[in-house]
Amino acid sequence: MLVFNSNIKAASRDGIEPAISAQAGVDEVLALIANEWLARGQGPPDYEWLESLGQKLREGSAPKIISAAVNPQTSEATTTDGLEPTLPSRPCQVEPIANAEAPAAGEVAETSSTAFKIIAEALYLSTNGAAILDATGGIQYSNAALLSLSTSGTFSILGRSLLSVLQVSVDDFAGVLNRVSDGVPWSGKVVSYHESPRSYWISLSCSPRLGAAGPIVALIDDITHGDSQTEQDLRQQAMHDKLTGLPNRRFFYEHLEQLLAELKLTGVGADICFIDLDDFKPVNDYSGHANGDSLLHAMGERIQSVLGQQAFVSRFGGDEFAAVLVDGEAGADMQPYERLRQALREPFPLSEAEAQMTVSIGVARFPQHGTEIDSLMRSADAAMYAAKSLGKNQVVLFSDELQADIAARQQVRSKLRRALDAGEIELWFQPKVDAHSRALVGSEALARWRTPGGEYIPPNRFIPVAEQTGLISLLGNKVFQLAAEQAVRWRASGIDAHIAVNVSPHQLRHPRFVNQLQRILDQTSADPNWFELEITENTVMEDVNYAVAVMDELTRIGFRIAIDDFGTGYSSLSYLKNFNIHTLKIDLSFVRDLIRDQHSDAIVRSIISLGSGLGLTLVAEGVETEQQAHFLRNAGCDILQGYLIGKPMPHRDFESWLHARSAAGGVSGAISGVVSTGISTGISGVAAAGLGS
Repeated sequence: MLVFNSNIKAASRDGIEPAISAQAGVDEVLALIANEWLARGQGPPDYEWLESLGQKLREGSAPKIISAAVNPQTSEATTTDGLEPTLPSRPCQVEPIANAEAPAAGEVAETSSTAFKIIAEALYLSTNGAAILDATGGIQYSNAALLSLSTSGTFSILGRSLLSVLQVSVDDFAGVLNRVSDGVPWSGKVVSYHESPRSYWISLSCSPRLGAAGPIVALIDDITHGDSQTEQDLRQQAMHDKLTGLPNRRFFYEHLEQLLAELKLTGVGADICFIDLDDFKPVNDYSGHANGDSLLHAMGERIQSVLGQQAFVSRFGGDEFAAVLVDGEAGADMQPYERLRQALREPFPLSEAEAQMTVSIGVARFPQHGTEIDSLMRSADAAMYAAKSLGKNQVVLFSDELQADIAARQQVRSKLRRALDAGEIELWFQPKVDAHSRALVGSEALARWRTPGGEYIPPNRFIPVAEQTGLISLLGNKVFQLAAEQAVRWRASGIDAHIAVNVSPHQLRHPRFVNQLQRILDQTSADPNWFELEITENTVMEDVNYAVAVMDELTRIGFRIAIDDFGTGYSSLSYLKNFNIHTLKIDLSFVRDLIRDQHSDAIVRSIISLGSGLGLTLVAEGVETEQQAHFLRNAGCDILQGYLIGKPMPHRDFESWLHARSAAGGVSGAISGVVSTGISTGISGVAAAGLGS
């Protein structure tokens, strides 16, 4: 007699009747009987008898022990615990596997049947869902674990499609089954379309023991929990900043999109706040990247602490943070952001020192300044940049005036690219002279934009736009090309022109910057020795090691290097002595105030002393009076530049000015004096703004 036990997951064949526990559930009990019946017989079990047995089990008082057995001699199914035995209407011949005899040679059907039984027995022991399928995907055998995965609520899954039982779909499942039958295994992840979706990993293979076209073995692993956890982990990584643990830019946009949808329904307002650290780069350069990372982490924690847990604080990357506050936290005034600005000025402890930072904050309000994500983000960004332009360490609320500025910038941006292609960018030149003899030694050339209508757009309107929109590299290349072409023409006419060209931060960081300059030299047949490239002090200090490598490469090619706006940045003697440079340009802010401000006086004298000690040429820009010129000459400055010497002028006017000086005989007419400092193209925002008139 064969008895089936769901607790021990095995069939007894020793004539003793172990039990099927009622605790396992009636459907599971019936499924075990039906599956074992199928595995032992030549046809399907009598489902009417199984339904009758199930009904009796359900109507009973949940007996503690239920035994069910099929007598292999009489084909009689019996149960215990008071249930009446019932003869199946379609008896099947069942033999214990232990009593099965080896088939005679050539008995293919019997061999397949025996192999079927052995494989079914092995699958029965599996803790994962398992089934034997026919060529169409119908279930010929299933274990209890597969029944527990079924969403049908019944034990009768035999004969049904595996896909329907699991409520899943597989593309071209018929083709998959054909390939598996041909001996090509298949596996893949599927997700059920049930109202409570689950994830399964299904593996299909065909055993050679079951014949060339035999049934297919299916193993089904429920990976819902693990899959869900994996997806949660991946989402955590994808939506949060690794350094600070704060939501990242992607999460911020997603949150803001959902929040705006809710706010439009409720009528509640909100603030979008952009927070940008002022001058963060020197922290990395002087204290190391580990301290820089620690500072950013502490910065994120302090922002969240000051704004409160109800604020959605995000790190956008680099030194940029953002926050969203609904009306309850934001209030009608700017006090939360002033408190934040003040709090972020408090020192941040680092490993061996502390850092004192300032931030520029821009705020836009929903719905006053926009009702969609893009408009609000643009408004907050514009307010933040306005805070930067006001001298940093400021809080700025978006306004109609800023909106007009945005519109003007967008108009400039749309026209600037066309202007670069249409030849509307031209160079004006401002002379530079020897501080002692006033002999001409070069010129600084300023970029000018002349529209087809003859209007000149000043550099302080289009250069910042170019920097913010990524057009600055194109503009810089265009300016250098114009300078190279002009130098070639001047050389051909007998004017010994040595030319200096300002380099913007974006240009210096461009990976093909050096190659682009070399290409222009090749196209124009200009000599690199004719040019001096001016790089601002702050640009160098943004990434010292990278800047030094680029400057070394430029020097190797033949360019001279000048540090522009010196005295306004963060460089130190330890850095400066290692720079491969030739010239220091004293910032015009010091020159302008040196007569009436003793601090400017001291700074200028110190810069001149430093440069002379390092064997560098000293250039003072912004010289407007004879008093300034006299002071600089006596202090040891080499070259003067400013309105006292001459205003910027188109190249034809510059040539006329040069010839007039030559005719007057007061000074040398050749551009070949003491030092080859040359023509500087004012494409950096600071230089252009200072010398734009």
